[in-house]
Amino acid sequence: MVDFGATALNSTLVAFGHDYPYYPPDSEEVAATVTGDFERAAEIVDLGGEVPITSYAPVVTVALAKANTSPEVKKFPESLEPEQGGRFLIDGQFYSILDRNDDGIDGAKLILHEA
Repeated sequence: MVDFGATALNSTLVAFGHDYPYYPPDSEEVAATVTGDFERAAEIVDLGGEVPITSYAPVVTVALAKANTSPEVKKFPESLEPEQGGRFLIDGQFYSILDRNDDGIDGAKLILHEA
């Protein structure tokens, strides 16, 4: 049986991903280099009113340690999890993790903020 979720995550990271250094919270040392698909994503925020508000936040999609990916995808190592306050260096700019949304297929969308 084909694992479509893992196939989609792997294909996305192979096609669109770049390797980014990851710094854990309160660290100035690179702990891992991780393949991620960085983008600005629209996020609908429902404040309970009649009109939803659209907000934009940068996100990076990554593979977690248990993800079934091809060798060229650098995933988070078993000993390291992306956590709030961790940072990525993307195109010369630091971004810190505000929130982590696991996707159920051993990947995660990390909501970022310019640090």
